[in-house]
Amino acid sequence: TNTGAINIGTGASARTITVGSSSSTATNVRGSKIDLLSATGLDINTAGGYLNIATDTDSSTLNLGLNGNRLVAIGDSTGGTIKLNAPVTALVTLQSGITVTAGTSTFQNGITVTSAAITATAGLSVTSGSVTLASGASVSGSALTATAGASLSGSSITLLATTGVDIDSKLATKINIGTDTNTGAINIGTGASARTITVGSSSS
Repeated sequence: TNTGAINIGTGASARTITVGSSSSTATNVRGSKIDLLSATGLDINTAGGYLNIATDTDSSTLNLGLNGNRLVAIGDSTGGTIKLNAPVTALVTLQSGITVTAGTSTFQNGITVTSAAITATAGLSVTSGSVTLASGASVSGSALTATAGASLSGSSITLLATTGVDIDSKLATKINIGTDTNTGAINIGTGASARTITVGSSSS
């Protein structure tokens, strides 16, 4: 029950400090607060089995890379799966945009982007909830889908695609454009370029 400090390898010299063995059953580190600091790098790995972080039933916040201008990388670009779990009422909030370059990222409970952009060169799918963009945020890509009644809303929305943009409605009775009571202008094909603008069909 003494309160004196316990120091291990605190001398200013280059040495290797090893705690435990690969044959050990378990190595436990406990304390009211634990700090791990490294001058060059910190690796947490498992040679086999799983690696758990914050898997207890505690509801305290889990923070990753909150300070400094740094890259936070999750997953391997060559394969694997990243799964985001959240309650049904929750949605994913991103403050600096999202870029999908391969595969398909699926958000089941909505996604909010507060700045920057959503860029999907492969696939981005929102199966329920809503896609919410802050002022000036944009969506670009050729494989963006929102199903199950999802909505896209924001103070400024830009849709960009290299081959085309399709707005259609399956098994529905109407497509509405500018049906609110607002007085803002509706512009179609106003750019100074030669293009064909078609309204209606010969079968209408």
